[in-house]
Amino acid sequence: MCREMEDGTFFQRLKAAGIELERREEEEEEERDGDLSLAVEEGGQRDEGSEAEEDVEPKLEQAENRDEEEGKDQEERYKELEQWQQEELGRQEELELGQEEQELGQGQEEQEQEQER
Repeated sequence: MCREMEDGTFFQRLKAAGIELERREEEEEEERDGDLSLAVEEGGQRDEGSEAEEDVEPKLEQAENRDEEEGKDQEERYKELEQWQQEELGRQEELELGQEEQELGQGQEEQEQEQER
């Protein structure tokens, strides 16, 4: 992990995860938009009267329900990403503290050696 921090791969992985999440969200949004357009298009082609509206309504409801489900999925992904980020930041802090303790320990050893001389 420390090596990842030094060479920057930690932040690259973190950035890549965020970019991947954004890409998925855009794809899902495009898919939803396409589904809504298709539902309206199919309903309009069948009949221009009230029957067309009745055909579109269930498809719109399905699309809305799917949107709600996908919204929940997105929230879960955000929570997972945030949790992962917190874990990684916690690990980073632990490593930094470990390094500081190690440096302090080395400094004390050097002082003790000088005092012995």
